[in-house]
Amino acid sequence: MEYYQVDKKSAVNGLLKYFDTLPLTLHIAGIHDHTNSHCFVKILDGGLKEVMLEWPEGKAEQPMTIKDINVYKRDEVSYINDSLGLHRMENESHSKHAVSLHLYCPPFEECYNFDERTGHKRRCCVVFHSRHDSLNPSVTTP
Repeated sequence: MEYYQVDKKSAVNGLLKYFDTLPLTLHIAGIHDHTNSHCFVKILDGGLKEVMLEWPEGKAEQPMTIKDINVYKRDEVSYINDSLGLHRMENESHSKHAVSLHLYCPPFEECYNFDERTGHKRRCCVVFHSRHDSLNPSVTTP
């Protein structure tokens, strides 16, 4: 995983390949939507816990509701789209790395991240730390 970096302050995405118009990415993020895309996730190493949440209702500030928790191990595949809810994927281990590939179709450049405590959302740009076989020089990791 030569082009993979861990940025603890934001989502990490490494664009591996574009197949016509479909991006295949390495990915880490908090609670997020999928901007009306389909998302397939393949676990390459380790394990990920997926926490699925309901969409926030109304404008009242309130904690988000967890609707399901799934654990995926190496070689397993998951699927989500906006009609199924929101989710976050997190490493189930505190000592081992987890690596997953996410395929988004159609691709998107912006999505919303959500604050689990309040349900507030903020628009985020998708940032690729690498594109194809080289690091993106315009992205710096603090």
